[in-house]
Amino acid sequence: MIDKHTLLLKDYGGERFFSFDRTTGSVGATARTSGAQGFGQWRTLGLRRARERTFVAVFLDGDEIVMSLAGGEHQLTQPGFAASISRRALGFAREFRLSCQGEARFAATYWWPFGEGGWPDDGDIFSLVLRVANANDGGRGFVRVWQAHSEGQDLSSTEFLEQLDALNDQRRTDPN
Repeated sequence: MIDKHTLLLKDYGGERFFSFDRTTGSVGATARTSGAQGFGQWRTLGLRRARERTFVAVFLDGDEIVMSLAGGEHQLTQPGFAASISRRALGFAREFRLSCQGEARFAATYWWPFGEGGWPDDGDIFSLVLRVANANDGGRGFVRVWQAHSEGQDLSSTEFLEQLDALNDQRRTDPN
């Protein structure tokens, strides 16, 4: 059984599921495959000697999208958050940076020899973080989709698509 501090996360780009304890940071495999509250992915950060395998979790917490990484949590939908990914080491590595109000919060370089592209991203969980943190609507669209998914709504239903259209219309008239 998963308690209120333990989240069910789907492997980002994979088919496995993880149980993730927000309090301790512990990660385990689970047989449960429904009701995921977000995504998780194992990443090895660092290019040479200081390499460290860490679990990256991106999940819904109420009306916020949170990233848990290296013992800290970051609210990606908080105003002023921004993320960037740049290419390093002849295109075989990437550097991920997270900042809030221009202040650096996290930076890491990691091997990513898989190239660019793919829709909506290339399987790198940091690409998801980039899209959420840099969304024009402050991540409200992502929050609504994740809430609907966790509630078991059919994301392709006419009713849900009309809700998203209404949210987009609201965004156009009130950008804040």
